[in-house]
This record gives sequence, C-alpha cells and structure tokens, in this order.
Amino acid sequence: MAKAVFRFPFRLLRMNRDVRYLWIGETTSHFGDMFYDVAIMWYVFARTGSGLDTGLVLIAAFVPQVMVGPILGVLADRMDRKLLMQVASGVQALLTGALALLVFTHRIALWEIYAVTVLMSVVALAYSPARAGLFPELVRAEDLLSGNAMFTVSLQVARVVGSTAGGTLVALAGAPLAIAFDALTFVVSAALLAPVRARPVETASEPESAVARDLQAAWQWLRRQKALLVLIIIGALSNIALGPSNVLSPMLVRDVLHAGAPALGIFDASIGMGVVVGGLVIGSLPSDRVGTMFLAGIGLEGLALSIISMAHAVFIAYAGNFVLGLGVVAANLPTTTLFQTLVPDSMRGRIAGLGGMLGTVTIPLSYGGVGILGDTIGARGCFAMAAGLMGSCVSLGLATRDIRHLSDRGAAGQEGVDAASSSPIMGSPPAHP
Repeated sequence: MAKAVFRFPFRLLRMNRDVRYLWIGETTSHFGDMFYDVAIMWYVFARTGSGLDTGLVLIAAFVPQVMVGPILGVLADRMDRKLLMQVASGVQALLTGALALLVFTHRIALWEIYAVTVLMSVVALAYSPARAGLFPELVRAEDLLSGNAMFTVSLQVARVVGSTAGGTLVALAGAPLAIAFDALTFVVSAALLAPVRARPVETASEPESAVARDLQAAWQWLRRQKALLVLIIIGALSNIALGPSNVLSPMLVRDVLHAGAPALGIFDASIGMGVVVGGLVIGSLPSDRVGTMFLAGIGLEGLALSIISMAHAVFIAYAGNFVLGLGVVAANLPTTTLFQTLVPDSMRGRIAGLGGMLGTVTIPLSYGGVGILGDTIGARGCFAMAAGLMGSCVSLGLATRDIRHLSDRGAAGQEGVDAASSSPIMGSPPAHP
C-alpha cells in the first residue's frame, strides 16, 4: 500500500521505452496544438469581434464527436491502433498546413475555417479511441493512475509553455506562422509512433459484424454500470458550465480586462499550471475515493468560475483559471483510471467513442448559446451563471449515493462488471474536458 501512495509518475519514462516514445510525440504535438488554439481563436475574434463566431469554431470541433465518435470507436477496435494513430496525425498535418497557407494568403472565408475544423475533429476522433486502446497495452495495471498523471502533467506543461509562446508568436508574427508550427508537430508525433511496439487488436465480435451490432453490445455493457452513467450525466452538465471558459476567453481578456493576445496566452496557460500541480499530487495518491474526488474537483471549478466572473484585474483572472485547472484534474484523473479498470478489453474503442459522445453532446449547444449570451450580457455575466450551474452539479452528485460511495472498484455493491474487465484499459474521461 505504501508504494501505491508514492508512485512518482515520471519514473515510467525511464522504465518503459514504448511509453517514452508515445510521451515525446504527444507532448510535442500538444505543444503545437496550443499555438494553433490561440492563433485560430484570436484570428476569428479579431476578424469578426463576435463571441458567436468565435464559439462556432468550437462547435465545429465538437459536432463530429456527437455524430461519428462512436463509429470511429468501432474502427479503433478493429484496426491496427498504432497505424490508425499515425495516419490520423499525418492527415492533421496536411489539414493544418493547408489552413496556415490559406490564412497567410487571406483567401479563406469563415465557413472554410469551420469546415477545416470539422475535418480535423473527425481525424482526431479516429486517433483518440485508438490511443485509448493502445496505452493500457504498454503499462501494468498498477501503473495506470501514475501513467495517466504523467501524460496529464506533461500535456499541461506543454499547454502552459505553448499557450504563452503561441500568444507571443501571434502578436509578433501573426496567426499563419503559429498554425504552420502546429502542422510540423503532427509530423513529429507520427514519426515517433513508429518504434512503439503494439500487439494486434483482439476483438470480441466477428470481423464482418455490423457496426450497429458492435455499438449495441457496448451500449448494453455501459447501461449496466449505473455509477459510470451518472458520472457521464454530471460531466455533461458541467461541460455546459465550462462553456464561457472555452468560448469567451478572448472577449473577457480584450473587452473586460483590456489586455491583448499575450495576456490571452497567459490566461490559457494558467489553467494548465493548475492541472500540472494537481496532476503531480493526485498521481502520487491511490484512486480509492473516486466519487469524493470527482465532486471536490467540480466544486473547485465552480469556485474558479466565480473568481473569474468577479476579476477586475488580469492577474485575478489568471488565479481563477489556475484554480479551474486544479478542479479539472481532480475531477478527471481518478475517473479516467476508473474507466480503464472497468471497461472490457475488447470494447476499449467503442466505450471511448460512446462515452465521448454522451459526455460532450451538450457542448455544441452550450458553445453556441454561450456565444449568443456573451454578445448579449457580456463575458462577466456568463462566467457568473456558469459558477451557479457548477454548484448545481455538485448538489446532484451529493444527492446520488452511487457517486458518494464510488471507489476505484466501482460503486459500493454494484453488480455486472464483466469478467474481462479485470484487464487494464485506457479510456479518456467520457465526460468533462
């Protein structure tokens, strides 16, 4: 037990060659993604001045999750997962490079930005469930929590540095160069997957079976897990509350706090700093109080949104986003490990796709609504409303016994976990970003 309490996450880089290559590639790619995110959000808002138009970029990114996420999860359960990840990274490099060229030549309309965003999201949805199936093949069951923490911390360090550097690059050289840099990092990520050793996918259904049949089997398994479904529902509701943080950051920074693109980069980096600190702490602890940690994390997110809504100086908004990062990792990290422990090996991709669809179905509507509301009542009012909704999510969780008593083995007294679920699995959190 004592060893479980003090598992330092980054020891896996020394112990596990395959994890090391995956870690370098994904961290590099995520670093580039932060350049892209700052660049495209600032470019659209600077061009239109509209919270709705900015929110539509995020809607375009999330709509495919609802429409095709589960289908791509089936694909990940049937194909060579490593190859699928490499192809997805290569296609994203091509799409991002083309977008950089179009923005540079000023030959791109808003609808074209949305269209490219949709295509990039579809390709990313092929990568995610394949990665969800691959990662647990590379680590031992007892290393899952610390391994998740290592990736979480590393990606957020990349977010902190990348967002700040991306904001500075956009201010100095413009959006096209920042977007082109992201394209290069996708190439690096695909190349570093080559030496990773992955075993063939073992499917529980016949290769010729229908996609609908495979999805039905995954849904039948998921609906028997009451605690997991409640987590997804609460996560979906809390995703609505996180809408202003994702959509209205440019409006908050420019119109309320009267700052520029570098401040937007630091504001976005602040949440990453919170995730880094939280990930290092939580990754060294056992995951036996999943429900308590989940609700504590959502409570912290509500507090953070309140701080941001009342901020009259940019450094106070930074502090609020830091607390938001603490809450996000406190809610996500133990629940991610829980799903890895409970989901049957043969359903990794499908459960990741279904969970992602159910957990994010509220996000496109939320982003559109937040964009309209932001144009009407302003960013400050939207953040205050979001804090109230997050508090309601905490109340719902406290009123649900299955969540209050949820541990790393599921809800107390819960039945129906398949025998195959003893296999360690990777799955990104089905709900909550």
